[in-house]
Amino acid sequence: MPPESPPPEPVAAWNRWLSESERQWNAFFNATMGTPQFAARLGESLDAYLGLAAAGQQFGAPALIASNLPTRTDVQELNDRLITLDGRLARIEICLAELAATRHGRTNAPPRRSADHPELRLEGGAAGGLRTAVARSPFARRRSNGA
Repeated sequence: MPPESPPPEPVAAWNRWLSESERQWNAFFNATMGTPQFAARLGESLDAYLGLAAAGQQFGAPALIASNLPTRTDVQELNDRLITLDGRLARIEICLAELAATRHGRTNAPPRRSADHPELRLEGGAAGGLRTAVARSPFARRRSNGA
């Protein structure tokens, strides 16, 4: 009686076929993308995209203005104003907390914190302490993340 061979494993065959086809496709695309013709066509398509984007900006803003809708610049200016107002409100909260602490005879006023910090916390005080005032601003977080 001949020795029995193990049954073929479909998953192993599938993995071999997949890795071989991936190797062949990678070789094909590497050879294709390495040609000067590909680089030239890619540059042309990038130039066309940038031209369309410039035209969209040039003609898009007047259409938005005519429709009484805000443009990108309007939204950016509004965001900057909100960030400025958020910082001012945070400084006012700090000053009011310090004023309240000195009026009530507390000697340990809360520490000053940077207005650029996304969370301004005022904590402390003697028995009874000051309430915690937290200024959380999504605008300040966006600005600090570079967006």
